[in-house]
Amino acid sequence: MGSLSGHVALATYKPAGIENVWQRLGGLKILLPFAVLVAIWWAIKAAGDIPDNLLVSPLQAWNAFVLLVSHGVMAEYASTSLAMIGIATLISMTAGVPIGFAVGVNRYAAHALEGFLRFLQGISGIAWLPLATPPRW
Repeated sequence: MGSLSGHVALATYKPAGIENVWQRLGGLKILLPFAVLVAIWWAIKAAGDIPDNLLVSPLQAWNAFVLLVSHGVMAEYASTSLAMIGIATLISMTAGVPIGFAVGVNRYAAHALEGFLRFLQGISGIAWLPLATPPRW
């Protein structure tokens, strides 16, 4: 019986392969798309003669990030951005929820706002960015 258990162990042994490495990565797998993106960014910067005012290298971006964090500015920028997102969400919900209820309940309101709402639906989310951010003059 002792030798039979040895055979079972040999039969279930799998050499270290891609599956084993993939399992060992665990939670780091979520960073893989970002690593690929940075690799593509680095390759584009290295392959082309692109000026720094048009496209900086990932190393330059990292150094700027470290500089902003070390001076304590990054936390201020992040809190300002989060505050702006919170205010925009509050305004959107304050206006959007009642309008949504009105459109859902009242067919006249639905017909009256249909064209405008279809227009807004067609605008990509990123296209709203210049309109939604206040100028900093």
